[in-house]
Formats: sequence, structure tokens, C-alpha cells
Amino acid sequence: MKGRIIAAVAGLALLITGCSAETDQPETKVEPPASREDAKPKEGGADPSGLESEAKGEDAQAIDEKAEDEKSEADVQAEIKEKLARMTQPRGYTLNVDSQNRVLDALSLSDVAEQLRKRGFAQQLAERITEEFYREQDGAVVMLARDGLPGVFESVKEASFTKKNKYVWTVTQKHPESGLHDPHTAVYEVEVLKDGTYRLNAWSVNPL
Repeated sequence: MKGRIIAAVAGLALLITGCSAETDQPETKVEPPASREDAKPKEGGADPSGLESEAKGEDAQAIDEKAEDEKSEADVQAEIKEKLARMTQPRGYTLNVDSQNRVLDALSLSDVAEQLRKRGFAQQLAERITEEFYREQDGAVVMLARDGLPGVFESVKEASFTKKNKYVWTVTQKHPESGLHDPHTAVYEVEVLKDGTYRLNAWSVNPL
């Protein structure tokens, strides 16, 4: 009887030891293999290569260029009117001066002509305006006090547009009344540049 009790106790001890060892072993979780669908980037997610973003940028640029190409002649004429109205006013070719009437950032008439060229006047026209309204004096350039040039474009009045070639327009406008000048007809030549801006190539005035 005593032998049976000892055997039972020993068996119970082995059972408890086995359970304890099994419980102490950490559980290992096996991840399922990734499917091909999981390997694909999610729709709408970021493209790590950046190629998609670059392609979108190129598409946007192409759209902008196409829109520029598709600009109607009416749009171009409206922009030319705005440009002429701004440039032919005296303030269009009046440069900034200091308190002593000296043109800023200009030491010679060539400097003045260059500033006018950057405003959209063709080189020859910029030089002509410079000779009319500016003088070199004591190592600087001063602006002369005089009436503005005749032929100020009036955007609210009728003007005729003639296409000289693909990029150049001739604009004619009559000025039968002028507060400063005799009645005249003004003729302008405007060129559409590759970057979409405009350059005033010529500006002449004929009496009516």
C-alpha cells in the first residue's frame, strides 16, 4: 500500500513538472507569408521612387505649354492693349530717381537704356527715349522735365491690329484730340516673345 502511494506521488510530481516546463516556454507566432497583393503599393499611397510625382509634374508643364499655344488672338490683343497703355504713358519710361533727380543705379545713358530695355522696350527704342528724356551730369544721369512723347495708347478707344507675322503685331490708333500734341495717328509694333511677354519694337507718330 505504501509503495502505491509513493508511486502516485512521483507520477503527480512528474506531471506538474511537465506542465510547468510547457507553460514557461515562450509562444512563437508564425506570420503568414506575404501575398502578391500585399506586396503591391496601396492605391493612392506615396510612390517611393518619385517617378509618379515627376510624371505628374511633366504633365502639368505640358498642359501649361498647351494652354499658352491655344491662347486666342483676342486674348493676345487684349494683353497687347494693356502693355501699350502702360508703356506709352510717361510713367512707363520714367525711372526711379533720388532727391537730386539722379537716376538710381545709372551712371551713364547706356545704363538708362538698359533699364528701359528690361521694361520691354526694344534696344533702339530704349536708346531713343533715353536721348529724349535723360542727360548725363556730374558722373550721374538726370531726368529732364518735359512733356511726354505723343502717341499715348488709350486702351478704351478703338485700335486696329494687323498681324505682321506669327509673333509681331502692328497696332494703329488715331488720336484726333490730344491735350499736349496736335492730332495724330500712332503706330506701334509689338512682338510676342517666347516666354509669353511682349516687347515694344517701334513707336511712331504721324500727323492726321
